[in-house]
Amino acid sequence: MNKKRLLLICFIFCLNLIISISVQAATSKQTPIYNKFLQKNPSYTWFCTLDINKDGIKELIVSTNQTERFSNNYLIYTVKKGKMVYIGKIQHTLSTDGKNKAIFYNPKFKAIREIYQGAQTIEYNLYKISNSTFKEALYACEGHGHIKVYCIRKNGKFQDFPITTSGINSYKKSLKQYFYKGCKKYKLYKNTAQNRSSKL
Repeated sequence: MNKKRLLLICFIFCLNLIISISVQAATSKQTPIYNKFLQKNPSYTWFCTLDINKDGIKELIVSTNQTERFSNNYLIYTVKKGKMVYIGKIQHTLSTDGKNKAIFYNPKFKAIREIYQGAQTIEYNLYKISNSTFKEALYACEGHGHIKVYCIRKNGKFQDFPITTSGINSYKKSLKQYFYKGCKKYKLYKNTAQNRSSKL
């Protein structure tokens, strides 16, 4: 092994070590802030943490004790300069596994998935974080009422799919690719002292 290669390996190792230490330091600063926040807000009966935008700081996701199947509102917070910062809210009508609340995350887009099912429509969103607020990464909608609609919005531009068998199949293929493929499910935990100690 030549000297230059050895120096490069040492540099990469030291860089990874520095990044790991800085991430751990950021996490250790967040934990007591989130812990205190959850203790002060017992109405937030569910929580989990997730680094949505992959900046080394985990966001806090909380939810109240609502009906598990419908109207699941999730509030997302982060920490900036030692203070809690509210990012936004999502609603997910299909967000449980039958027993536990869950949040769905798309690592490719670094975005949280939202699905809202109404009487005649289903709307899909992927929200990413930009400047401590939510920004739409992708949107899709299908309407099953008198006027049928199948569309996807990406980068502010709509793509309407024809109301034909091939058009609907194409929409479903895009829907699967953007909103389901690679998505990961993260369980929310009950807001108890034991879970705050082990899960934050």
